[in-house]
Amino acid sequence: MCGICGIVGDIGTPPEPVVRTMTDLLAHRGPDDAGFWSASAVAFGHRRLSIIDLSPDGHQPMHLDDRYTIVFNGEIYNYRELRERLRGDGASFATASDTEVILRAYARWGHDCPRYLNGIFAFAIWDARDRTLFCARDRVGVKPFYYRFVGDAFAFASEAKSLIVAALGGSPAIDRRGLSNYLAFGHAVGEQTIWHGIRKLAPGHTLTIGSSGFRSERYWDVTFAPDERMSLGDAAARMRQGLETAVRRQMVADVPVGAFLSGGVDSSAVVALMARESRAARVSTYSLGFVDGGIYNELDAAATVARHIGTDHHAVELRVGELPDLLDTLVWHYDEPFADAAAFPLFIIARAASADLKVVLTGEGGDELFAGYRRFALERFAPYYQRVPAFARGLIGAASRALPRARRAKQALRSMDVSDPAERAGAWQTVFDAVGRKRLLRSAASDALSDLDVYEPYRRCHDPERGAIDNLLYTDFKTWLPDAYLEKVDKATMASGLEARVPILDHELVELAATIPARHKIRGRHMKIVLKKAVEDLLPRKILQRPKRGFAVPTDPWFRGAMYGLTRDTLLGPSALSTELFERTEIDRLLREHRSGRDVHDTRLWTILNFELWLRRFGITPTLASA
Repeated sequence: MCGICGIVGDIGTPPEPVVRTMTDLLAHRGPDDAGFWSASAVAFGHRRLSIIDLSPDGHQPMHLDDRYTIVFNGEIYNYRELRERLRGDGASFATASDTEVILRAYARWGHDCPRYLNGIFAFAIWDARDRTLFCARDRVGVKPFYYRFVGDAFAFASEAKSLIVAALGGSPAIDRRGLSNYLAFGHAVGEQTIWHGIRKLAPGHTLTIGSSGFRSERYWDVTFAPDERMSLGDAAARMRQGLETAVRRQMVADVPVGAFLSGGVDSSAVVALMARESRAARVSTYSLGFVDGGIYNELDAAATVARHIGTDHHAVELRVGELPDLLDTLVWHYDEPFADAAAFPLFIIARAASADLKVVLTGEGGDELFAGYRRFALERFAPYYQRVPAFARGLIGAASRALPRARRAKQALRSMDVSDPAERAGAWQTVFDAVGRKRLLRSAASDALSDLDVYEPYRRCHDPERGAIDNLLYTDFKTWLPDAYLEKVDKATMASGLEARVPILDHELVELAATIPARHKIRGRHMKIVLKKAVEDLLPRKILQRPKRGFAVPTDPWFRGAMYGLTRDTLLGPSALSTELFERTEIDRLLREHRSGRDVHDTRLWTILNFELWLRRFGITPTLASA
């Protein structure tokens, strides 16, 4: 994988020096090589992480026939098959790289070329003859693609900081919708970012700029069409075959490939299949836990799987004392405030793995494809809960609020009380609900955001023709997965020049999963049924039967103890910037209630803290854009 950037159009100054600055800001994504190209009012930059075709032949920007120029970030897993197909059509190749395959595919199939690619990618191709820029992002959204307009010019990059710090058009203001979404969900949603004027190309979309203007088109989407006649055994057999194919594809590299191993079913299944593919050498696996982490530690489960499979296992342990020194670095690499505390340990384990490897496979996607979150079980219960008389639901809610440690129960009851299923899909993941946002925001900021519907992206995902579980799966796939999980993985791993591949999200496997009936994914409290059956011969029974844990970070005790003083000083001290938008009294209340044990506010505090640190790191004036 790599870092890419570029400018097309007149920015009032020669573009190449600006693109060089943009490229330098992506050096961590590609420490092996740097490349630049410019012609008239077009300039491209590239940072290379050499994984396929390690020779200088893979250098980018790459050119073809004195007409096409490409910068590409990602990996094309079926590039060898495509190369042979294109050769059969008369194409010749000068390199062994997947980059050249994309160029030849574009020359052959034009704007349809992404449909032929199996991989993770974001790329831009300049057509010098037609004076057209064509960009594409992979189907699921593994690889990022940010862009903005600077007057009549267009700029793009793998990371937003490359567009910001290069001072193209000045430093952007805070976007109203971006801030509203961040407070609601802890991250940006969809194409929106918190930077006014900077957007993301949506997964499965292409973007074209030429004489006819700007056009974005969807080339792929997942369609849920469950085959209700499919038996569980048949579904598991198909899924097993699909997993084996995906893992085999994604182990293709000219460098060693390792894996992250959490001890959950998803990553364990990936590692078990990797071990079968690489019989000549043990797979290197990496797990992370916390010193004195107690219930937050998954190292024992990961070690059990590693012993069972026989991997070369590495365990990394974290101390809370490491966090303060890394906060500034984390904020820099994430570009936008990002409220998932798991970004911190993921950054640490990626840094550790990068000392030995350039590529790891991960287990992302299993929960989103096979209904692995608790909310899927609760979603089926929601219609029944809403039949309970309103006064009784009010009493239940009041009783739950009186239990300070019942955070999950309170979140579940609030979500199940939402009658609109599209809004409920977002409510399951809400950090600050409407009441919480109103309490936190100062009156002027609250008024500025009052007309925004944070659940609008979730409404776009809802289809009344789908079943309840398939609707929630599709919504997660279009929002939570690319916006939170895949964003987190890309930024954390590429910060250390490490490529993360996600075989469970191979698009052919995604399409297969969408044909499997919901009853084979979830039944009562049993989740990911078909996935577990597909790999039941590979893993220890206690791992298959282990309750869903997720990667929990001990922010709850941290904010009561070691992180309390730092957080209070940062958010309420004389240097605080976020209090221009947030009420000091509300921040103080959240801190006091959390420390005393009266309530649990660690996720909200982490959300506010990251926003404050983001303002400071990027020198942002805490005002909202007017439009």
